[in-house]
Amino acid sequence: MTPPRKLLILIPALVIVLLGLVWIGDILYWHVRLRSAIGSLEEAAQPPATSIADSERNREAMKTLSQAGCRSLPYLAGAMEPSKGTVFLMRASFLLFILTDRPERSLADAPSHGFRRLDWAVRAGDGPTLEKEKCDRIREWWAEHGREYHQGWRCWTGNCRGD
Repeated sequence: MTPPRKLLILIPALVIVLLGLVWIGDILYWHVRLRSAIGSLEEAAQPPATSIADSERNREAMKTLSQAGCRSLPYLAGAMEPSKGTVFLMRASFLLFILTDRPERSLADAPSHGFRRLDWAVRAGDGPTLEKEKCDRIREWWAEHGREYHQGWRCWTGNCRGD
């Protein structure tokens, strides 16, 4: 093979490898960042969560998860475990609802939207059985509808639906 032909093969191959590495790096970056935010949210929700550091950690975690958009959805849905405590579940279910809210929702969609809000919202007085049911509903909903909201390979955007 002549040197110019080698370059014609080598340069596109290097570009593809470089793009692949950037893509993998982006996925890993968001994975670490979101796992850390979920961990911080869990820690800040543990009693007694009254210190200034806890509230700051909570604010930062909520901000990170909100700004990540759809990228945070699989992490939040996966974290919906009753053992994580009511305060964490309240915050995580709130974020899940907000991040899956569709601004273009029609009036025809309003009943299912309102039902989902009531069906998901973990409240302080729910008790362990109802918390478990709500966590199960969220995970079931995510398993069925998650692809409508987030495609894992689209790591460069926090808005996979393009709303």
